[in-house]
Amino acid sequence: MTVREIKKKVWPKNFESLLMGQRNCDIRLNDFKVSEDDIIVFKEWDPKSKRYTGREVRKVVKKVNKVNVLDYYSPSEIKRKGLLLLEFMESVE
Repeated sequence: MTVREIKKKVWPKNFESLLMGQRNCDIRLNDFKVSEDDIIVFKEWDPKSKRYTGREVRKVVKKVNKVNVLDYYSPSEIKRKGLLLLEFMESVE
């Protein structure tokens, strides 16, 4: 299996949490090929200046989960309530 290096934009707030190790997941549109062990290069993007800042962080893909939220919720529910991305720590007894 060939490991790919994939470059993706990320806004400053999300970049910072990735950089500091406070975030261990990401939601992306399924418009690119990605597999376990691929490397994502998150490049910080400033939406105000519409430029890259020059900072980047590399993360190895641990698991890929493809989900179609429309199988579970209607577009109007998603628009009205939004979605949550939940991150978990280890199980508790």
